[in-house]
Amino acid sequence: SSVGTVYGENMTFTTLGQVPTVVTQQASNVQITTATLNGTINANHLPTVYSFEYGLTTSYGKTASPASNQITGFADVNVSINLVGLVGGTTYHYRVLATNQLGTTYGDDVSFTTDATITLSTNPISGVAYNSAVVGGNITNEGKSAITARGVCWSKNPNPTTSNDHTIDGAGTGSFTSQIKCLDEITLYYVRAYATNSEGTVYGDQRSFTTGPCPIAFNPDLTYGMVTDIDGNCYKTIQIGDQIWMAENLRTTRYNDGSAIPYVVDDEERVNLTTGAYFLYDDNVAAYMDIYGALYNMFAVEDSRNICPTGWHVSTYDDW
Repeated sequence: SSVGTVYGENMTFTTLGQVPTVVTQQASNVQITTATLNGTINANHLPTVYSFEYGLTTSYGKTASPASNQITGFADVNVSINLVGLVGGTTYHYRVLATNQLGTTYGDDVSFTTDATITLSTNPISGVAYNSAVVGGNITNEGKSAITARGVCWSKNPNPTTSNDHTIDGAGTGSFTSQIKCLDEITLYYVRAYATNSEGTVYGDQRSFTTGPCPIAFNPDLTYGMVTDIDGNCYKTIQIGDQIWMAENLRTTRYNDGSAIPYVVDDEERVNLTTGAYFLYDDNVAAYMDIYGALYNMFAVEDSRNICPTGWHVSTYDDW
């Protein structure tokens, strides 16, 4: 007023600030099984925690964050996390996200592909039946160390890995063939070749196939088990009373100790045999083996090496 200026009591307040500002940066140090995820975060004055989401698709599915993942202030801060246990030759998606008391902000999606020093392809699929298929792969470069394991892996879901069903088809480079067995009929499967060395496991391109219908009519109202022979053939089994029987005919080509059972074609030779052997009707593997199995002479049946899977025997008169 005309006599001077007077002030009220001192009060304080703090502005609310904003949600964090985040930017997903490109990955660095990408190797076969490791990579570093990077991002930039501005906490906009409020205590903020951050993490990274990552996975094979933009649905991510996995989260990673360092032990100390809190920042504050009003400056851009570079953040990162080192990932391990990745799959070689695979594309991953990731983004950074940050949360403060006002909400969560997500960075844009960024992708990277792990190193595939091993050069590997998946062979075309052939021989698709109701419960099996033939695939394989070709390794033209083993990378920085020798290939110690190779084969194919398959699943009813995309991008199968060695944690799914898989074969082991030796080691080293070159082409190899893989027999996939014990599949479900009329089912879509995804398959990839794989190769492993000291640097990790790398996968070939993905292929898919659909099995055909089973030529054997099984009763849909019954519950079947399964048993596998030394050749990897799978047989449905059925319990009758207190006995368990195969519901399919035997088609093994080896005794249970791994010894080969000779396959004899000539009729005269068959008659004069004094050792174990197996035959096929009309000598037609493609038409009869999967459906009707093989024909074994009595020498094979009575051989102590056993033509049946482990724990099984050819049925006796008393069994019947």
